[in-house]
Amino acid sequence: MSAEVTRFNVDGAPDLVVAGAWSVNALALDAWQLWAFLRAELTAFSESPFCGAKGTRLSMATLRTLHPQSVGVERLTPLGLRLLDEAAPTLDTLAPEARVALVLCLPERMTDGGGATWPQQRRILERELGARLTELQASRGARPPWIRAITLGHASLAYALRELGEAMALGRLDVGLVMGLDTPYDPAWVEALLDARRIFDEGNIEAAIPGEGASLLVVAPRDVARANRWTPRARIVAAATNTEVATVENDVPMMGLGLSRAAVAATEGLDHRTRPLDVWISDMTPEPDRVQEFQLAWPRAAAHRMSPQGELIFLAPQLGDLGAAVMPTAVTFALESFARGAPSGHRVLVTGSAPHGARGVVLLERVGQ
Repeated sequence: MSAEVTRFNVDGAPDLVVAGAWSVNALALDAWQLWAFLRAELTAFSESPFCGAKGTRLSMATLRTLHPQSVGVERLTPLGLRLLDEAAPTLDTLAPEARVALVLCLPERMTDGGGATWPQQRRILERELGARLTELQASRGARPPWIRAITLGHASLAYALRELGEAMALGRLDVGLVMGLDTPYDPAWVEALLDARRIFDEGNIEAAIPGEGASLLVVAPRDVARANRWTPRARIVAAATNTEVATVENDVPMMGLGLSRAAVAATEGLDHRTRPLDVWISDMTPEPDRVQEFQLAWPRAAAHRMSPQGELIFLAPQLGDLGAAVMPTAVTFALESFARGAPSGHRVLVTGSAPHGARGVVLLERVGQ
């Protein structure tokens, strides 16, 4: 199955830029802290109140500023509201007639039919965050926003950007707010992870340590950013999506084709001598299938594209598995890297692999390249 790819500023797609980014997670409360603490190789892990199969406390990377008795959507809603409030001054420069969308990148379990209360949690997030953004829009006499949720977990950002690009190309939308949110701090979800042996425990050391976080990106065509005097933080070159047939629910051998084909499609045209890929930020975890997938995809996409000085960055060893928040968080880190020169380079590839098959890849470029 070939990847579906949107190349921005090509074939009618808008010249899409990131005009703002905010992030909060167990390691950092803003984008600058995120960059500094990741570069310092700090980790965010601590014991959680949840116990594994042998009665030992499970490790997680969760925000200890949140109430310890809050779970699931009770934790995600205040994180999302905080990010919207931080983005409000940026939106204040928009003309009232500007059309704004809020796209929520959410875990796969929140899709309709996902079981337990997770679909209901998605609807609560849509309602509460949509209401706050509508309130912010109304305060400046602007039209209500369009609200959309994409429940494809780790890969959601790439799907969101392709969808936003299409809407902007058709003249239906001016600005997109893309927010990724996820938390493992939910008893029903912990139980599901334990049953599937997908959470790190003393009897299951090849599983992921889960993480919690939220990140928000403001994306817009370059001419919209210029009209609002927004300084572009990075240009989005391409977003590619694909599906991997090997999932956590089947015994299909991991061939890594879903991620490989998406990464190759997104990086087409790069050359390690003249226009190299400098940094690859991956959501790979210690899970054997995820390790094998990356080991297969990286050489396929990096060959003749990635410079000898290029860097591989894995977020899970410091932030835990951030799920649907991982790609927006990686973009936030990339923007700070462009601004601060570490890691050095002009182009960053961000990749996400959802447990049930969705694969997403986004290529970013420093403005002016």
